[in-house]
Amino acid sequence: KNRLPVFALKPAPVQVTYLGYPTTTGLPAMDYRLTDAIVDPEGEDRWYSERLLRLPDTMWCYRPHERLPAVAPPPCLSNGYVTFGSLNHAAKLSPQVIELWARLLKLLPEARLIATRIRGERAQEKLRKDLERLGVAAGRAELHDVRARETIGELFSRIDIGLDPFPYGGTTTTCDLLWMGVPLVSLSGKTTPSRSGASLLNAVGLGELVARTAE
Repeated sequence: KNRLPVFALKPAPVQVTYLGYPTTTGLPAMDYRLTDAIVDPEGEDRWYSERLLRLPDTMWCYRPHERLPAVAPPPCLSNGYVTFGSLNHAAKLSPQVIELWARLLKLLPEARLIATRIRGERAQEKLRKDLERLGVAAGRAELHDVRARETIGELFSRIDIGLDPFPYGGTTTTCDLLWMGVPLVSLSGKTTPSRSGASLLNAVGLGELVARTAE
């Protein structure tokens, strides 16, 4: 369900890939890839069939959804505890992600976690059991199924700090969170998809929220 065979036939004299897929197309016929120096640092070119063109500030282009609500005060001011949030696709929540988030929740015994796009009751129950096995009571995690982007806005006002999954980080979700005034912590890794959070945070002047190690 893509048009790569068209590009493979080289219908244009110069072909450029950008934004939709976070790594190489693998096509010798694709001439360039637009990126930036954080997502693809110098020396990473060898992993690409394309020539990398690093934009001077950031590779990202974002348009906020028109139905996103107004920015709200951090909920911790009224709750008395911090609420972490992940609005990313559940496929990005690897066992290593869940383990690290459980460590974080155990360090902050009053903290809560909101996670969305956990499809179906069976998947939600499995995640609750995984957290319980790691020492986090099931009642501290509020899990939601897939929700339309225009209806997810009310959750933003209930999150204090976003958590970026790894090694495949968020992009649109991260932009939405930052647009709504919600800070996000991202663990930067060794691959292009694992550095999207670092690139976005640096682009908005929040490079201090980029972690280099799990600790």
